Amino acid sequence: MYRRLEEINWRLRWLGLNYDSNYVLMLHRLTGSHDIAALRILADVVEPTKDYSRTEVFPQPPVKSTPRNRLADATRPESMVARQFAELVETYQSGYKDSAAEAQIRASLVKWRDNDANLQPVLDRSFLLAEDKPLSEDLAALAAAGLQALDSIGKNQPLPDAWRTEQLAVVDRSVKPRANLLVMVAPPIQKLIEAAASSH
Repeated sequence: MYRRLEEINWRLRWLGLNYDSNYVLMLHRLTGSHDIAALRILADVVEPTKDYSRTEVFPQPPVKSTPRNRLADATRPESMVARQFAELVETYQSGYKDSAAEAQIRASLVKWRDNDANLQPVLDRSFLLAEDKPLSEDLAALAAAGLQALDSIGKNQPLPDAWRTEQLAVVDRSVKPRANLLVMVAPPIQKLIEAAASSH
């Protein structure tokens, strides 16, 4: 299904139907800048909360209209980046520690780990993005844990239970809605953490 969806997306863009063009425009608006690279890295791996839970997570007084100007309003309903990352982790774990998958996983984790340092100044400048700071910090922490896990698995040296407990606390925090957003790469990183804390 997803392969077919990606093909349809490509064809729609080829036909000039820029149905998702507002994504980039809203990120520009949130940053107040032309440079949206760091914010986009975060936005690409989060999803808004589902099942009409928005008002439960972020209660609003009853008004006729609420501005849709938060990161939760800009992000896509489903993170393609997170889905592809989950597939890579599955390939890496179900095969023979697939080296190509590992390289791609590692590259993504390094990018997410380092992104928080670049994104924090952007978040500080925009009152619309202030609520998203913990998400960026947790993405960096998750990515750092994922890199440790990869090294552990590669060396066949299980990490201690105390490390596992500490990292899973970050995972638990990340899979709960904050600012009406969910960090969608947390579950596949959890798989790496679990694998690193057990015998390989």
